[in-house]
Order: sequence, then structure tokens, then C-alpha cells
Amino acid sequence: MYSWYLDVVCPRWEAIIMGDYISIYPIPVKVKWGKKYLFQPPYYQKSSIIGTKNRAFSDFIWQTLGNYSFGDFNSTEKWGIQFKELNNYVLDLNQPEEVIRSGISKNHKRNMSKSKNAGNAVKLNSGLDYLEPLIQMFLANKGKTIKKDLAAELETLKELCGTALKYSALEINCVYDQHDVLLGGIFIMKSRNRKVLMFMANGSAARDSGAMHQLVAETILDGSGNTSVFDFEGSMNPGIARFYSGFGAIRETYYHYKKATLIRKLISGFKSS
Repeated sequence: MYSWYLDVVCPRWEAIIMGDYISIYPIPVKVKWGKKYLFQPPYYQKSSIIGTKNRAFSDFIWQTLGNYSFGDFNSTEKWGIQFKELNNYVLDLNQPEEVIRSGISKNHKRNMSKSKNAGNAVKLNSGLDYLEPLIQMFLANKGKTIKKDLAAELETLKELCGTALKYSALEINCVYDQHDVLLGGIFIMKSRNRKVLMFMANGSAARDSGAMHQLVAETILDGSGNTSVFDFEGSMNPGIARFYSGFGAIRETYYHYKKATLIRKLISGFKSS
């Protein structure tokens, strides 16, 4: 996780640091009623330890988080007993292409063949010019069913993609039909050892033709043989989870925590006044 990334999604972020930056744990922070609290920013799935990992530092993180008034956040660290397990799906790209291809499910392979037979074609690294068309495609197909603050989140996404492009950390990959009409696309955020699926947009034509299966598969296969992990970032939705696991991705767990210390104190204060 890069500092510029956190600067975009959570400008007030803080960090717990061990020694001479041997270990770092980023903390997304906001302020309410004059108190700092933990929250989960859009396009930031979870916090995790960067650098050396050990139990002592993990325990110190949990103790330090107790200084924040309240919060609603995700972490790869497992503390205490009050948490909710969440699913993520990842695929090791440090394998030969034929090995990764063999891990793709039969159903996904059928959809990939269906898309190719329809004349669909994938274009990798399409460029920032496709950012707005894909966001508008997303809004036209799914925007009405998503939460009300979607517009603000999409503005964050635009800023994030523009900043990532400056650091050569963004891929926008697209799929087109035989008439060169845009069917769908994905945004990939890249770091030294990870490629993260940040955003996906498609219309009914892409779903009907299997175009997104072809797009995601070719994106994954293009990265085969390197030391990266392809991170699908979710999901708890069974249909989306099947889509991700169909590419050979395996499930890993992270944890959701809620702290309501400040709220309890306020309620207690009102009752005693």
C-alpha cells in the first residue's frame, strides 16, 4: 500500500510504526464531535501490517486502536472474539500460464470460448480515456441499485485512477465486440507484488456473450509467471464469489470490527445528566 493511495482515499490517515519503520500499520481516520474515529474508506478493503509481522506488534496495534473513540473498520489481523469474518479471493500469478489456465473452471472456459466465437476482443492497457465511459456504463447498469453516496465514491475513484497513472500503477483493460463497440472494462491497481481488481463495469451485451470472463482471464494470463498476486477484493456475494473462484482464486479471510466506545459514553452521559 502506497502513501499516495491513502492520501487520496483517506487524507487524514495515520499509522502505527514499530522501530525505524520496521513495521507499519495504516489507520484510516475521520473526526466527529471533535473525536477521532476509525472508518473504512471506499476502495480500501482492509488494513494490514506492512513489513515485519509478529504477535507482539499485532497486540500493540490492538491496544493502540483502543485510544480511538469508535470505529467501523476491516483488518487482516485477528483480535479478540468480537469480529465478523469476510471473504477475499486471490490468485497466485507466480505460475506458468498453462498451470493458471488449467485452474479455470469448465463453465468459465465455455464463456471465454463463447465470447471469442462472438468476435469479442480484449485490449489491455487501454488508457485513461476509457475511465469516464466505463464509469458511465456502470452507472447506467448498476448505479440505481447502489447506495446514495455513490457519486462521491466515484469522484474518489477518478482521482485515485488519475494519481495511480502518474505512478504507473494503473491498468484499464477493456473488451469490445466485433464492431469495436465497448462492452466492458476493469480497473487494476498495481503494486510491487499485487494486482488489485478495483472496479468492473459492463452492460447486458457483455454478460450475455461471456465477454467479462474473457477480459478477466486474459488480464490474469497476461500477468502469469511473475511474482504478483491477483487480488479480486471480495466478495461476500455468492454469485460474485463464484465468478472469482472460477478463475482458480482461493478464499482468504479478513476481519470486520466495530467499536462504539464514544457512543456508549455519550448515552451514559445523557442518562446521568
